[in-house]
Amino acid sequence: MNRKWMINLTIGLMFLVLLAACNAAPPALPTATTAPTATPEPTATPQLPTTVESILAQSAEAMKQVQSMQFTYTTTVEAAGQTIKTDGQGMFKKPDQMYMKLNAMGQTIEMVMLEPGKVYLKMPGSDKFTLSTPGTAGQEPVAPDIMAQTNIADFASGLTLDGEETLDGVPTYVISYSMDIGKYLKSDPSSAAIFDPAKTTGDGKVWIDKETGRMLKMEMNLGMELAGNKIGTVTEMSFTNFNEPVEIPQP
Repeated sequence: MNRKWMINLTIGLMFLVLLAACNAAPPALPTATTAPTATPEPTATPQLPTTVESILAQSAEAMKQVQSMQFTYTTTVEAAGQTIKTDGQGMFKKPDQMYMKLNAMGQTIEMVMLEPGKVYLKMPGSDKFTLSTPGTAGQEPVAPDIMAQTNIADFASGLTLDGEETLDGVPTYVISYSMDIGKYLKSDPSSAAIFDPAKTTGDGKVWIDKETGRMLKMEMNLGMELAGNKIGTVTEMSFTNFNEPVEIPQP
């Protein structure tokens, strides 16, 4: 496996990871109130999210309200007897602006999207961004729609509410799921051009803020065959600084 092939693979994984990365999180639970001394008028009881499906449905609505966020991620790729570890960070701003930085194999790749269909890459050894073309990234420059991917119910099966966990001091729901690769790639043309759904499997886990309904962390595991090579990936992403100002680099 030559170096150029691995760089192209990490670019493809970068899009794949990001598209899955913004999975949904459920909104806040109602706050308990003290009953009045007088007999109150009958009122409707708030409906709490008691099932995985209801948590994810409410979570999708919560994530629609996110105007901006920052994220960090790590990915470990096992392929052709090699282990490649990548890490990076990025930021997103509605409606469709995004910046990502990927560190892999001692090299750094940066990506900027300022509008749909226009993806700019800063490749290793370059000091400027260049508009992505099929010759630049090895595929058509399809820009990922992050917020459209926030509802994991669109491509998840075997949903399981594992319980509750405190993550960095924040109470969260923990949900595990298996991936329906066909449904997942259907909404991801850039990855669908690379990965064969018949030869790809996946599962994951998300941590959802019980109070705000936002997703704070996700893990995704993928197994696939690409160019005759068995490939396994383990990805972890964390999301922070919701609705705070972000500065997207200008190409």
